[in-house]
Order: sequence, then structure tokens, then C-alpha cells
Amino acid sequence: MKKLRNAMALSLLVFSINILSNSAFAENVSASNQVKDTDLTKTTSQSAEKPAVNLDLKDQDNDKNILPVLELKGGVKEAQQERPSLLKTWLNGDYATGNWGGLRGRLEEHGVTLSGSYTNFDFMNMRGGTRTKSDLRYQGLLFTTATFDTEKMGLWKGGKAVVTYGNNHGNGISRDYIGDWQLINTYDCGRFSQLYEYYYEQGLLNDKFKIKVGKQDANNDFVALDSAFLFNNGGFFIQNTPITTYPSPGLGVMTTIQPVSWFALKSGIFDGNAEPKGLGFRTAFNGKENYTIMNEAAITHNYKNYKGKYSVGHWISTSDNSVEGYDQTYANAYGIYSGFDQMIFKENSDPNDSQGLNVFGQFGWAPPDKRTVTRYFGGGLVYKGLIPKRNNDVIGIGTNFARFSGRYDAPHGETVVESFYKFQLTPWLAVQPDFQVVSKPSGLNRNAYALGLKTVINF
Repeated sequence: MKKLRNAMALSLLVFSINILSNSAFAENVSASNQVKDTDLTKTTSQSAEKPAVNLDLKDQDNDKNILPVLELKGGVKEAQQERPSLLKTWLNGDYATGNWGGLRGRLEEHGVTLSGSYTNFDFMNMRGGTRTKSDLRYQGLLFTTATFDTEKMGLWKGGKAVVTYGNNHGNGISRDYIGDWQLINTYDCGRFSQLYEYYYEQGLLNDKFKIKVGKQDANNDFVALDSAFLFNNGGFFIQNTPITTYPSPGLGVMTTIQPVSWFALKSGIFDGNAEPKGLGFRTAFNGKENYTIMNEAAITHNYKNYKGKYSVGHWISTSDNSVEGYDQTYANAYGIYSGFDQMIFKENSDPNDSQGLNVFGQFGWAPPDKRTVTRYFGGGLVYKGLIPKRNNDVIGIGTNFARFSGRYDAPHGETVVESFYKFQLTPWLAVQPDFQVVSKPSGLNRNAYALGLKTVINF
């Protein structure tokens, strides 16, 4: 009898434990399903950021019941995100030198941005020109820039100071092999090492008005089309405009009035006799009236995500203006220019995606008795992301034509056709093969065919 009572007590105990465990099991299943049902009402992005069921692996009691149910129901376990490798982080970064262990980012938060670029040009003359020779010529261009944001530095709103050092070394092929007027490479100008720019810019009235004072490259603000800047030939910068630009930025003052986001008026006065060295004071304040005045009106739009820019401007030069090879000089000259850069095909509707086809065109006129190039025409096509899975690559083809003054002893104008393909290998590294045909270089020489490679590293 005693044994029977003990057996019945043991059976009752086992039965009670089974009931309790099954009850806990059912409650956990219900809670699990309730959480999953609630999560299904969230957005996709929220679900991706936070798992439907939060498993606490330290809670051993819950693990025994929840894990089997989730696996049976096809639930998702919490994934551990893998930290990207150092190599992948470096290749996907904006700079070849990285973030300097976080120092670069901390400096930017406090208003100091440090950046630089090195551009390497390798060109050869394959045929024609003044001297056919396939020797490869190398030229390098280094820029380092420090930008100071006064608002982030805890000073005042709307202020920005910029200091840039520049160094150009090596030799191009235009002078010795091509004999062209517009230059195979825009930066083929001889060697220099200088404080390239230093200026201060202040924005007022929510940046509806800006003023910039100091030594500056005026081509950053005037006669500037983004698509044209992708080409190497100097002819894609309007050649008969005596703007203060590379390699000789000069002291100047410029203002920008932008009453609405799509319209801007720019006006500036710059040293018209700037030299590629020094701080610029020697030539800017030497008692002579050597200056250049630039005025430009520009309309920018984003109609149905098709971005475009249209500009028109004029210039006045009080420096010594003359036609090359002609003795007479003039104290004053003037001219006009215009340009446009318009996207005409877009691959997708994403407003932040610039893949598609752009067309651009430029025109410049100068008085034929005061400037060597009296008329200029240029234009081309640029496509970003033409090849599938190469969304940041750019391909372009363009042409420009320089018509010389009748006082310049040349029977022909100079015409250039250039094509390139820019491989954007990483955000900070690009390689750009380039091919150019120059018809009648300087209006005098044999047609030339040049092949080159441009490499840009942002550090």
C-alpha cells in the first residue's frame, strides 16, 4: 500500500511538471507569433534594421523553448554583422589616405577640411605636328587645399577661407611636337611651385549674396561647364577669353547675387597681369591699369530631374591686347561668350543618380584686331554609366574650333576632336585614356594624332 501511494505521488508530480512546461511552451509560442505578426506591419527598412524577434542568448530558460519553435516556423536568428575588412574600407573611401584614424572626420566637424589631388598626364605624338616622335612625355600636377568653415569653427555664419598650394612639373608635347595653339593638355604651361590660391568668401542673406576676396582662379566661377572640364584639350576652355586662371590666378574681388535658386549674377575684377608665382601684390598694385572685368548671368534648372545650365557673359581687358606676331597693342579690349550643359537622357528617375547623356556647347567672340583667336566654337557629348555595372565611368567625345585673326599669319583655323573613357576605379582613383586629332595646329602645321593617359588620385 505504501509503495502504491508513493507511485501515485510520483505520477502526479510528473503530470504537474508536464502541464506547467506545456503551458510555458504555449505562452512562448503565442508571444513569438504575436511579435512576428506585429513586426509584419512595420516598413521593410525598419524590419531590416531590427529583427522580428529579439533573442537573448543569455536567457537559457527561454532559449530551450523559443529556439526550436523559431527553427520549426522558419524564423530568423539574429545575424551578426561582419565588420568590413580594412582593404574594403580603404577602397570604398573618399580619399587614398583614408580618414587618418578618425582625425580627418573630427577636423571636418570643427570646420577644417584638408584635401589634395595628384594628376598625372602621359602623352605622345603618334603622327604629324611639327615633329613626329613617339616618346612618352610625362607631366604631373599637385594640389593641396585647406578649407576653413567659420560657422563650424564657432565663429560666424556664412564664412569660408581657402588656401591652395600648387606644383606643376614635367613637360607636355604641345610645344615640342604638336605646335598647336589650344594645347593637347590644358595644364601644359611649364613648371611652377606656388601658393596657388588664397581667398576669403562671405555669404550674406542666406547666401543670396556672396563676396570673395583674394588670389583666386576665376575659371572656378566664370566660363565653367562641368562636362567641358572632363576633357583634356585646352580648347574646351574658351580660348579667346582673357580670364585670370591657371597657371596664373590673380588677386581679385568677385560677387555673386542669387535671389532665387535657379538664377545667379556674377561680377568680378581681377589682376590682368598675374604671374604664376608669389602672392600677387607685385603685379596687382604696380600703378598700371592692368585688370580684367568679368560679368556672367547663369540659369540652372532641374526640370524633371534633367539638370541643365545656361550662361552668357562678357569681359573687358585693360591689359596690353594684341595679335601674336603683330606689333600694335591696345589698352582696351572686350568680348562675349556663352555656354550650355544639358542632360538629354536619364537612365532612371532617382534624382540623386546622374547616369545618362549630357550635351554641351560653347561660343566665344573677341575683336579680330586685338586678340589672336577671334571666334571660338566647342561642344560635345558625355555619358555617365554607359556600360552596365560601371555606373561611375564616363565616356565623352567633343570638338572645338579656333578661328584666327586676319592679322595672324595662318591660312587655316585649328580644329580638335577628342575622345576619352574615364574608368572610376575607386571613389578616389580614376584612369582616363585619351585620343586627340588636331587639324592644322596653329593653322600652320601638319595634322597631329596624340594618345595619352590621365590618372587622378584624391588624397
